[in-house]
Amino acid sequence: MFGDFLKQYRAKTTRTMYVSAWVKFLSLLYGARLKGASAEILEPWVAKYVNDLRNGRRDLASDLRSLREACRTPKTFAGYESAIRTFLARENLSLPRAGGGEYRPRPQLRPPVSEEPLTPGKILRLMEHLDTRGRAILYLLASSGARLGEALSIRLEDLDLDSRPARFRIRDGDGGLPRVGFISREATGAIRVYLIVRDRFVSSARSRGGKGDPALLFPLSPRSFEQVWSLALSKAGLERFDRVTGRRTFTPRDTRLFFAERMRTVLPEPLVSGMLGRHGRLPEPRGRYTEEELAGAYLEGERAITLHRGHRKDRMALKIAELERVVGMLMERAEERDGDLARIRKILEAAGHPGGAGSRQ
Repeated sequence: MFGDFLKQYRAKTTRTMYVSAWVKFLSLLYGARLKGASAEILEPWVAKYVNDLRNGRRDLASDLRSLREACRTPKTFAGYESAIRTFLARENLSLPRAGGGEYRPRPQLRPPVSEEPLTPGKILRLMEHLDTRGRAILYLLASSGARLGEALSIRLEDLDLDSRPARFRIRDGDGGLPRVGFISREATGAIRVYLIVRDRFVSSARSRGGKGDPALLFPLSPRSFEQVWSLALSKAGLERFDRVTGRRTFTPRDTRLFFAERMRTVLPEPLVSGMLGRHGRLPEPRGRYTEEELAGAYLEGERAITLHRGHRKDRMALKIAELERVVGMLMERAEERDGDLARIRKILEAAGHPGGAGSRQ
């Protein structure tokens, strides 16, 4: 659990900071002598705290106050608190507010945006290293702009592949509001293929001790898909790491950026934000669109997020650019040749050579 969490960080300083934070935190709470402990030694202690937190035997707000008092500087506490909350958020824990009630844990710190954004070609390269389920999930993410958690929470009863465009309902979207997501024709085809063999994936998960909800379209946890994603990145030669943080620059979240950027090339921003479930961030009356208005707009923009068509377009653009480069190089060489010929003629003319222009009769 904790060891796997640390492996996603390539930078040694980042891993050391997380270990130091939990050593301080757990030593304070349980009175254990963990100074200098490795991630392996911390593993059962971290698991114990997570279990205590889930069962109500610990109170995070109170524990963090104790940690604040034990830290020498506010800066140190801020770093430790971030490390603790980031890990707990990954464990899908619901953390208490200071003023009562509950809220969803803050998401893991986002990796920096890659200077090489996802393209249809890169997504299709990833597809080559995914199984039927992985391809269906990736097609859905890229064609709908849904978050990974939203995609993995789709229930079979909320999926409608017979509509045009095909769609699914997200019961708990941005701000806790339900919304609808749309799926391209090629993504619909990939999902239909997956549904044929879906029972095999469910049975395989159960045989390994998994307890996925059979009512879900993809009975798979976000962590499991992220592991599949990382392996596919490595096999496709697309694994990139940020030099500062050591984190991967390509994440499943980039499919949402891919969708947004592609759709913005053919549709107005308010409509794209509506498809992404960002109604509340837009001023009225543009802040709300009906499902059919969004469906009609999606059909107009579907060509922009169609992977195979976009891939062919990218390949054609590369070929055109290469031809333009070759033509430009040939033109430069032709100009150089003409210049050389002109200089040779002048020399011959000045020397009175029969080959010079001045010697012609």
